[in-house]
This record gives sequence, C-alpha cells and structure tokens, in this order.
Amino acid sequence: MTPPSPAAPSPRPRDRARLAFVASAFVLVFAYGFVVGAQNVFPYALLRFGIDAVRQLSAWRTDFGVRPEVFLQPATRPGNGVIGHVEGRPAPGLTLIVAFFGEGHELRLIRADGTVVRRWPLRYFDLFPDSSHVLPAADRPKTEWNVEPHDGLALPDGSVVVNFENKGLAKLDRCGGVVWTLPRMAHHVISPNADGTFWVGGRRYVEGPSPYPPLSTPFHEETAMRVSAGGQVLQEVSILKAVLDGAPGAFYGGPSGEVPRGDMLHLNDIEELPADIADRFPRMSAGDLLLSMRDLSLLMVMNPTTGQVVWRRVGRWIRQHDPDFKPDGTISVFSNNPLPDFASSTGAGGRQGPLGASTIIDLDPVTGATTVAYGGSADGHFYTPIRGKHEWLSNGDLLIVEANAGRVFEVAPDGEVVWDYVNRYDDRDVAVVYQARRYAEDYFTVSDWSCPADSPVTSTAGS
Repeated sequence: MTPPSPAAPSPRPRDRARLAFVASAFVLVFAYGFVVGAQNVFPYALLRFGIDAVRQLSAWRTDFGVRPEVFLQPATRPGNGVIGHVEGRPAPGLTLIVAFFGEGHELRLIRADGTVVRRWPLRYFDLFPDSSHVLPAADRPKTEWNVEPHDGLALPDGSVVVNFENKGLAKLDRCGGVVWTLPRMAHHVISPNADGTFWVGGRRYVEGPSPYPPLSTPFHEETAMRVSAGGQVLQEVSILKAVLDGAPGAFYGGPSGEVPRGDMLHLNDIEELPADIADRFPRMSAGDLLLSMRDLSLLMVMNPTTGQVVWRRVGRWIRQHDPDFKPDGTISVFSNNPLPDFASSTGAGGRQGPLGASTIIDLDPVTGATTVAYGGSADGHFYTPIRGKHEWLSNGDLLIVEANAGRVFEVAPDGEVVWDYVNRYDDRDVAVVYQARRYAEDYFTVSDWSCPADSPVTSTAGS
C-alpha cells in the first residue's frame, strides 16, 4: 500500500510576511504607474523624453537619408506582395496602391496576382522645385523623404492625380509626364465628383489679426478646395469656420472650454453626396460634403455653398478616417481606435477593444444606430493607429488599407480574407501604405500600358 503524500507545509509567518510585502509593493507600483500616466507626475516627463528621443532619432535617420524610419513599422505577418489570394473570390479589377516602395514613394497599379501594370515614381522636387507656397517656411521639405503622398486617384486615360501631404497637388500622365501642378497646401484626400472636378483638403496659413477670436494666430485654417480637371481651384470653403459656427461644442472641448492649438481639426476626408442616392439621406442634399475631423472624432455634413452644417455626430469611432456615403442610406467609417501615445504600431492582437483594434463601422445618420461591419475581434483583428482607408467593392467585399501594417486586404461578406497584400521593406519592417483603390479593367480606356524609353516610367511588370 502506497503511503499518502505528505501535505504541503503551511507558509511560515516570515514567508507570509514576505508574500504580503511583495503583493503590497506590486499594488503600489501599479497604482503609481496609473497616477504617472493620468497626472503626468514623475517620472512621466523622463519616460516621455525617452520616447521622444527615439522618435527624434528616427526622424534624424530619415532626414539624412540613412534609413526611411518614419515610413517603416515592424511587420505583423510574414511574406511580401500578394500573400493570400482565394481564386475567384476577390472583386475583379486592378488595384492602385499609394505607398513607400523600396527607397521612395510610388503609385503602382497591380493585378490580383501582384503583377505591376504601371508604376509612377513620385519625385516631389521635380514637380515643385519652388516650395514657397508651403507656410511657415520651416515646414518646407528638405529631401524627398520629408514628403508623403497621402492619396492617389487614377483616371480612365491612365493618368493619375496625387497629393503630397500639405505640400502640393499634381497630375501625371500614363507614362509619368507632368500634366499640371497646383502649388497649394493640399492634403489627405482627392475625392472625385461626377462633373470631373475633385474635392481636395486644403490649408491657409493665417497670420496677423485673428479672424476667429479667441483663436490666436498664427494657425492653419482647414479648407475644402474644389479643383477642376485642369488643376485650377474653382471654390474654397473654410471648414474651420463651419465647425466654429455649426459645431462649437465639439471644438471648444475640455472642462474649461479650452481652445485647441496646433492641428486643431485634422480634416482627413471630404466626400460629396451623389445625386443618385441623395434621397436616402434625410436633411441632406446632393452636393453636400461629408467631412471627417480626426482630432475631434467628429463627422459632419456641410452645404458647400452656404457653409451651413446640416448634420454632425460624434459616436462609436475614435480618431476616425474615410467616412463614406453608402447606397443604403448609411455611412461607413474607418475607426482607428489608437492606443495612448500610439504605444504600439500593431495593437494587442485579438483584443476586443476599443483601443488597439481598428474597426469599420456602419452608422445610420438618422437614428444614430451603429454596427461593426468588420474588425475588433480575434478572428477579424486589424489595427493602424493613424491613416487607414476602406472601400466597398462591387461584389459586396470590403477593401481595407491597414496603413501602418503596410497591408491592403479584401474581406468577403462572410468574413473571409480573400486577397491579402503586404508591402515589405526588409526582414524586420514593412513600409506604410497610404491608399488603395480598386478599378474595373473596363474603367480604363488604355489598351497599351507600355511607355517610350525616354519617359519618366520605362518599366512595368516585375518592378
């Protein structure tokens, strides 16, 4: 007969005291850490100094052409190029990607298998040798790695329109030749309209007496610019004035009504309400503009003729991007849900949120009801603390730009990822993707994408 195992000895009084001391110390450290973050007490400044020093080192390496650190993030998945393709499932067509490729920014038009149909290398200083339109002067770029092409749009003849964030707007032909440039502080979005014009984010640098007391100058005034097909500004509307007049409660936030400073609105999207679906949006009219102000987590619809705000809402989204009118009368929103101080580029994989797990949200603008169309769960996790785009495709799929993960992927209505693309830089990092758009092949009137040997672009497939 096997003797019973001896019972575990009870902790001695001294051991119990040590255990209690360790537990108490852990609780105190945790509590103090919470206070450090919430109240900015010691050693908060020291920790922030360390974080800022790392960021400044990254900027230095970029400025001196050592390594494009500001465009790189740790890779979240293996592979390069098209890493997933379920045959027959993705919406057909060509995908235009705006990203940092290799050692510079480009637009690339690719097929579903990753084959490059056409590429447009972007050289800011070739397009804008004079940057005097960028104000203040300290914001003028010194190298090609000091600019970002935030959006790109392909036109049926194979030409493209691209903006350089707060630095200028340009149109290139099918082979990369310059069609026109617009030396204005265009930024973020190029939204096409049915009449061939574009809505583009703009900025005006305001000095001298402030037109909007109690805001003190200097500051950047966010605007929406309607740009012609030929590159002329036809109309410019102040978004800052619209917010101050129509949504002042969203602007003067905080317990004491603090006045924002610096990047006050961060306008990151403009979309015109199409006439063919306008009747599905009560209180709104064809031509009204859907606007996204990231730093206020505010969505707003404005009449661009009167400047009147006809609808506004804050809600389930946090520091959002790319709201879109949908034919069913809802608005879809890319909600970034960033972690504090963007502490992680990748987020906590599979966490339920809200922070650290981006989501695509459908909003009923009448009732305010929201549903999560994709994301925020373990089996549908994606995350980018800044940037990000989405597009509903012709077959009901959802094309998502997970910008800081250097990824573009397509999700079917059943939640399956049917196409997956990664823009890898090296073994460790990926390079940022700013935008992706899907075009049906018959959208283009181009039958031959080849270019003369002396054109700015001379290579296609395999580039």
